[in-house]
Amino acid sequence: MNQYDIVDISTSFNRTVKQLLLLMSQSITNNLFFESVKRKIKIIIDKDPLYLLEEGGKYLFNYREFIKNDDFDNLIFNTDNLIKNEDKELLIKEAEKITTDTVNNIKNILYILRDKWASYIENDDDTDEIKLKKMSEKNMIKRIIKTLLSEYCKYLTIK
Repeated sequence: MNQYDIVDISTSFNRTVKQLLLLMSQSITNNLFFESVKRKIKIIIDKDPLYLLEEGGKYLFNYREFIKNDDFDNLIFNTDNLIKNEDKELLIKEAEKITTDTVNNIKNILYILRDKWASYIENDDDTDEIKLKKMSEKNMIKRIIKTLLSEYCKYLTIK
């Protein structure tokens, strides 16, 4: 008998995705593209609550060693060099369906995420308060991503 329920897992996963978006939107302001991404994710969650869990979770799982080892800087800044062969093959198959707009959107979201992550790097002129805020927000994002991975692992046990 399994202790996990698919509805609970997907609800938790989607709630956690929303937490991540909320946290990021506090510091990514006046960015129409990011606002559009947030709206689209909300629509996806409302339309198919399992979609993000099933489709996004597998990528978290593929890169779980980086997440588990707290190697987020490497994962975020070197994504292009770290893409696994099986993901490359899948992406090549999917590329036939992808429009130029979609490619540009993916590049935009990666730029936003990398830029946001880079903003957490401490500068010499940062006050202790700013350093603490950066560290706190960065750690919250790490915790959220680890929670998403955990929920996906639970999903795999009942799949």
